[in-house]
Amino acid sequence: MCFFAKVAPRLVMRRILKQDLPELCALYATGGRDFAWASAENLQTLFCDAQLWGMFYRNHLICAGGSCAAALAMPLCDALRLTGLVPPTATILLPPILQCDAETASDFLAFLFEKACASSSLFCLIPVQSGAALLACVFTAGFVLTALRPLYALRPHYIFALQSVKKIKKRSIIVPQADTWTLSFLLELGLRGIAVQQTEDVSLLYLE
Repeated sequence: MCFFAKVAPRLVMRRILKQDLPELCALYATGGRDFAWASAENLQTLFCDAQLWGMFYRNHLICAGGSCAAALAMPLCDALRLTGLVPPTATILLPPILQCDAETASDFLAFLFEKACASSSLFCLIPVQSGAALLACVFTAGFVLTALRPLYALRPHYIFALQSVKKIKKRSIIVPQADTWTLSFLLELGLRGIAVQQTEDVSLLYLE
């Protein structure tokens, strides 16, 4: 099994190992309340039952993410299961923590999606407050937005499902991304987010 993938000089993506735990904890700590679930104890649990990947620049961890089973006994997964929105056999892409430029973040997310795409039931969690810039990458990877719910510590998250659907923006309802109340209401009615567009003044979500 190959654990290393060199993507650029001084920039390497590889599996996160137990000896990386102190640096991993420090990286998640920069994410504030959106990553309150990523305590040292919970991250230690993930080493046993999840796949964790990181991007290292000059041997310094700048991005981290991974996947685990929805059934994993860990606070973020526990909160997600309580919503009833994911099957117990699903695979969850954990919220990524990224301390890098937009292009590097996009490369890392594409890497994570590729590693997890073998799952037949794949969901992705993105924090609403700190993850807004990641939505375009998630949509491009084939996910659709299915719900917006508070999870651990009541932090709201976008919940995406990997689905092969025909997306027709011409018939879409367009909602400002910042209008989370309307967005959540429309998702509860059964609409799905299919794309995001950044204009000069506002970021817009397309739902159908």
